[in-house]
Amino acid sequence: MADDHSDLIEPISIFQRDTAHRIGKWKFGKQSKMRLRCMIAASHEQDPSLALSYFLESSDCVVKFDHPAFNKVAAFIKDFMEKVGS
Repeated sequence: MADDHSDLIEPISIFQRDTAHRIGKWKFGKQSKMRLRCMIAASHEQDPSLALSYFLESSDCVVKFDHPAFNKVAAFIKDFMEKVGS
């Protein structure tokens, strides 16, 4: 699997535009999930229907959870866990 999926951005954007008659009223989050599912399907030949949770846990996952982009999310989860005592 490629580490860079930038080649999929334009085709998925075209697909989103061409299906606007069906998804145009969807909320941003639902459209984002649709785009992500398309990205996974186009990137994972052995199982295009792979669920996001399995993809994120697979050895093929290219998401780098130690990337600084996740710092705010990690801090939120840590703070939440401290507040609820877990």
